[in-house]
Amino acid sequence: MKTLFASVLISCLFFLPALRADEVRLLPSPVQSLAARVESIQAAREKIYIETFYWENDRLGNALLAILASKKKIIPNIDIKILLDDFGSASFPKSKLCFAKALGISIKMFNPVKKSNPLLSQRRDHRKMWMTEKTYFLGGRNLSDENFDSKKWDLDAQFTIEQLSNVENTIMSMWDQSVELNCENVKPEAPSFELTIRDYAKSHLKNIEWHSVDVELAFDFGMDEKSTYLQFIKQLQDARESVLIESGYFTPNQTVLNLLKSQSRLGVTTQITTNSPFFEYWMGTISTCAAIKYQKQILNLPGVIVKHPIDSNSTHSKILYTDRSVFSFGSFNVHEKSFSWNAETWVTLRNLSLGFKKEIETTLNERKLLSRTISHPKDFNLQSQTIKNQLKCSTYEIFAPILRPFI
Repeated sequence: MKTLFASVLISCLFFLPALRADEVRLLPSPVQSLAARVESIQAAREKIYIETFYWENDRLGNALLAILASKKKIIPNIDIKILLDDFGSASFPKSKLCFAKALGISIKMFNPVKKSNPLLSQRRDHRKMWMTEKTYFLGGRNLSDENFDSKKWDLDAQFTIEQLSNVENTIMSMWDQSVELNCENVKPEAPSFELTIRDYAKSHLKNIEWHSVDVELAFDFGMDEKSTYLQFIKQLQDARESVLIESGYFTPNQTVLNLLKSQSRLGVTTQITTNSPFFEYWMGTISTCAAIKYQKQILNLPGVIVKHPIDSNSTHSKILYTDRSVFSFGSFNVHEKSFSWNAETWVTLRNLSLGFKKEIETTLNERKLLSRTISHPKDFNLQSQTIKNQLKCSTYEIFAPILRPFI
């Protein structure tokens, strides 16, 4: 079985894009990420393609749509495409999307829930991609106020054009699988614009440096395609000294758990920062039980530290940093749905300069200071010890094989 897995791993990795030089600037703060995106819209003349899981009907979500609509009016021939996951972006009013469509902006929905085969409805487009003819962005941020809040940690990066064709090709592959937004009998409604210039001022970008790196991209389209998963596994396997994982959700499968345990025995130090199993999004869901189960298995392993954000902070990041030399991030959580069901992205950066390493580690250390070490399940939250939750988690253990794809 191990030999078979290794063969599959090698064959799949063979088809990943080769390492290629590119330039990148990290956008760890929300104001930097928003400023860079608005700057890219202003500079675009030919195309703007956006693919995202979650586009919310709030201040930021409305403003971005309004900016795109304004761009289309100014340059009517510009090709603007918006690809939304039907489940993740369900709350965004169709009336506002249809307003943009009426201006000539193309909008598609991935895997409409009402039309989907129930067995396939869990297949979601969890990718977060943004590109123009001049640049592209990858990372973990959805397009909403909540995801651009400084208390919610995340990470985006902006790249130059070296691998732009790969990014465009994978967006268009998902685009071709999606359904045109139906605006019949929908009265268009203009999105509001409530941002101030301070929200997206170019001054937010003045101290961000571009760094030359080697970039390796991995894209998959969900339903057991595992390019992102395999690249994550390979980097873990290759680590010899240190592993740092930051993941909003941490419910690893047995392969990942065994790998972490093996690395622990070999003396590799590991820090895992994730949300508490009783983080607000997980409360009352079966995911709580899965998180408790898996986090308990790695607590107190030699050299392994588990941390949870404190003081109303939370993490939505998806980061893997190994041996202080390989840095990866994207939309891929250490979570069952990212492993096999969701469409995901993952980008690996190598040949990091000292300046770039310092930039990465400054961000990670700032988050470390706002986290606490978890050494016992009781540290998760007092609610983890209630009889109700113990019964719920016992039930989960019985039905886990059936429920796992849905958590």
